[in-house]
Amino acid sequence: MESVSVFDVSGGGVSMAANGALTPAASAQSVTPAKDARMALRVCNGAPAAVAVGICKGDGPRAVLGKKTVNVPAGQTAYIALFDTARFKRHDGTIAVELSAQDGGALTAEQLSAISIEAVQL
Repeated sequence: MESVSVFDVSGGGVSMAANGALTPAASAQSVTPAKDARMALRVCNGAPAAVAVGICKGDGPRAVLGKKTVNVPAGQTAYIALFDTARFKRHDGTIAVELSAQDGGALTAEQLSAISIEAVQL
């Protein structure tokens, strides 16, 4: 499982990535929050079709609320707040993120290469 890059801007500082430093999205990846709140996923969909971003339920006390799915249209960027870490966080401290086609099917390697995902710690 790939790890999503996390940019921590919570201390008022500037966080930058070198051009090309972000790897293309994977169908399954994880995010490790530095803090238990104030994190957002930035999903930039450069693929020619909509993509479903699934934030998997964790094993915390609010996991009964289940998975959260956000559809990101082709050519659009979405910021998805992950404020409810008790819903999404797993025992190892990570949050699992899955990408699929809007109809639930698998994305091709070409589609995944056109999608970038990163986490911003606020």
